[in-house]
Amino acid sequence: MLRKTLKAFETMLSDADFLRIHRSYIISVSAIETVDFNNNQLIIQGIEIPISRNKRNSLEQLLRRVE
Repeated sequence: MLRKTLKAFETMLSDADFLRIHRSYIISVSAIETVDFNNNQLIIQGIEIPISRNKRNSLEQLLRRVE
């Protein structure tokens, strides 16, 4: 087990590849299968993950840059 906060991991990970989309989740952008902005969630490996209202804009901007 690791005793680090998500904030510590967030600073270690590359902004281009990973994004904190919720206070409980940091995701790999390349692993995103589906994004549903209407329901504020995305799907990775069949698992629905919530997108916080505060992080939604960051995710939208990142996805525009990746396209």
